[in-house]
Amino acid sequence: MTNNLNKTLICFLISNVVLLNAQQKGTSEIKAGYGVLSSNEIGKVFTDIIIAPFSETKTTDEKHSGALFIGYNYAVKDNWTIGTDLVYERYTASVNKQNLTVAGQKNDIYTLAVNSTYSYISKPKFRMYSGVGLGYTFSNEKLSPNQSDVQSVSSKSSSFNFQVIGAGVRIGGKIAGFAELGFGYKGIINLGISYQL
Repeated sequence: MTNNLNKTLICFLISNVVLLNAQQKGTSEIKAGYGVLSSNEIGKVFTDIIIAPFSETKTTDEKHSGALFIGYNYAVKDNWTIGTDLVYERYTASVNKQNLTVAGQKNDIYTLAVNSTYSYISKPKFRMYSGVGLGYTFSNEKLSPNQSDVQSVSSKSSSFNFQVIGAGVRIGGKIAGFAELGFGYKGIINLGISYQL
């Protein structure tokens, strides 16, 4: 009976040490998530508001995919990580002139960024953090006219972008869920899962 109790106690202590080490320097994690109202999406809305009154064309059936992202973080110190993010978004719309649809619009947007977070609460299965990210956004826009004798027009653009994480929480062990509130290339609100290596 005592041997079984000792074995159970040792297993419990070892498992807790493993969990505690999961938050320390030298650990890493991969994450995937989805965000809404990214800086790219909000920028498009403001551009439409400013340009629409002076344009002969209007866009309808606008659809935005939201920000899909994957990332990797490495703990350079206890509670402090640096990492990378790759974010993808797609915007589509119909272009109308005098109430007739004249073209389809598609814009694929990619953001590659570096980030850093600091956990001000770090428990084995709960972490609360804030952070910042700086990235570069590449946009590939294509306008496809409805007339078969008119060629499609493509344009590319790029700009710096950023992400501020006002508050983020991670709940779980090696596999966990996370939620973040902030502003930038991943959106005002984003949710996802992460896996600690």
